[in-house]
Amino acid sequence: MAVALGNCFTVLINERGDVYSFGQNTFGKLGIGTGTGEQLLPCKVNFSTRLFSFPAMVSAGWQHAACVMNDGTVYAWGDNTCGRLGIPETLQTANSWSPMRMPPLLNNKKAMMVACGDSFTLLLTQDNCVFSCGWTGDGQLGFGDDSNNKLVMTQINQRHFSGEKVSALAAGHGHCIAVGGANNDMLWTWGENGYGQLACNNRLGKKVPTKIEPWLMQDEEDGEDDESPIETSTNTWTGGPVACIHAGGYCTAILAVSGTLYTCGQGIAGTLGLGDIMNRKRLTHVGQQGCFGGQTVRAAAIGFNHMIAVTHQNVVYSWGSGAFGELGQSTLSCHLIPTVVNAIWPTDATINIVAAGRLHQCVVTDTGVLYGWGTWRNKNHRFLLNVKDRTPHQEQQAAMTSNEHVGIARVGLWHKPRQNFLAVFEQGLHTRDGNDSPVQVLNPDSWQCIAGNLTYEPHKSCSNALLTLMGFPQRAVVVMASAVGNSSHDDTGSGADSDDADDSDDADDSDDADDSDDADDSDDADDSDDADDSDAVEREHADEQTPADEAAVRELIQEIRSFFVTFHHAHYTGDFERWYEQNIASYLQTLVQTIQNPGSQTD
Repeated sequence: MAVALGNCFTVLINERGDVYSFGQNTFGKLGIGTGTGEQLLPCKVNFSTRLFSFPAMVSAGWQHAACVMNDGTVYAWGDNTCGRLGIPETLQTANSWSPMRMPPLLNNKKAMMVACGDSFTLLLTQDNCVFSCGWTGDGQLGFGDDSNNKLVMTQINQRHFSGEKVSALAAGHGHCIAVGGANNDMLWTWGENGYGQLACNNRLGKKVPTKIEPWLMQDEEDGEDDESPIETSTNTWTGGPVACIHAGGYCTAILAVSGTLYTCGQGIAGTLGLGDIMNRKRLTHVGQQGCFGGQTVRAAAIGFNHMIAVTHQNVVYSWGSGAFGELGQSTLSCHLIPTVVNAIWPTDATINIVAAGRLHQCVVTDTGVLYGWGTWRNKNHRFLLNVKDRTPHQEQQAAMTSNEHVGIARVGLWHKPRQNFLAVFEQGLHTRDGNDSPVQVLNPDSWQCIAGNLTYEPHKSCSNALLTLMGFPQRAVVVMASAVGNSSHDDTGSGADSDDADDSDDADDSDDADDSDDADDSDDADDSDDADDSDAVEREHADEQTPADEAAVRELIQEIRSFFVTFHHAHYTGDFERWYEQNIASYLQTLVQTIQNPGSQTD
């Protein structure tokens, strides 16, 4: 995720690939090198062992957080009880106040997604395998009768997923959910199930991933009368492609590609948004009474006992417990059905991401500005106990986090500013110096090496669910339409894409076309597998083919990153032209000289 909310703390990635965190810092879960106190303003998380990679997504649990890098490595920090950080036994510490790199996965697999639960962590690799580590008391690690905690990431047997590819994961307090399959229409759940959060129509826990079947007339029952409402095929999930999955506290939610939201599990305080406080053992449709105003849902998130969603018409709703201002409403009361959040963001801004933690929620606009509310900075909230219909305290009301506090940069990696910076470098020097421009001597491999480490594109294996969580909704829509096989998918995605059509869109379409061709060839499974293996070998071989001058470029990457910070500041302060004239030409001349003669650099 571009933004992750945990137990009274927030972790985010800005457009330069830097991680910032703020809020409560118990167990060192902010990753800023200390293990106590609170941070009311964002602080930069330092990855001291990072050299040639940067964060791609983050996840926050109860007392720990984790980050997947663009090279597929994983870092974690915070409470390490039960091995939830995946750190080897020889490096075990009670807590890690700074990011620590997890050891390589089995067969050197590369991570694509991480999901932090209460005292455990899940990983999804680029080849769609699932790993887990941490506490396994409720079966949340998915290893069956093996009751031993896992101190390092261990792969869950692929047979539990019926050999299907898993595309996304979600972790709650003690339960997990996965989605996958050829059309992204298969669900698996495992772990604790005391409130029906596993969506299997009973309250029996599962120690291995178990496939969830759509509503059927005859289903397994646990024989207990928990006074749950009668669920029928008219209000429960009946199958079909899934856009996103979510787990939080003791409840679960899925968002169908159609824009329909379903929830199950603990209904306390109206968490499920179904108009009551009763538990549900089946995924049940939210919004049957038109509480979304007849609109379909584009994205959603679950906190501990509250939820947030945004519709395709860009209206934000929240519901569930509001005792600490976590709903962004005018009173500290619970809401049993989705209720509109009064926007403090510009009316013309598009909400790109919604997120929820234990006692707070937030949204991020397409312009990269974060707005949050609730007890998100963890002020002493004891005075708020036993309140009803009170106005939220000033510290709980919606507020904007200034980009000045997150490195003078926008939140999220979808903005792609670095390509524009490189274009400024190249075009500016070429215009002023013509053929004598130092840029002319940089070969294409060198430019690609530099640009590749200053930009980020999600891995091509990223599912629509993961793309949406990372803040790439337009690409996610294209993937969803392709997965459904909807011949009229341009009604759902092309309208938004047409405004910003460019070469990158063509590249995305090309990727989609390749994926479609692969699907058409699925009848010849052996040939397809051989082709996949061949492609993998070629990609691995391509990674090993680096330009001769890459060693010099590698040494300059950190300097280039710092350089762009100055570029940002000069641009935002209106002093860009003078700064450009004074700095950019001499800097690039030095850069080119260093690349041509690596040994000549003395400082």
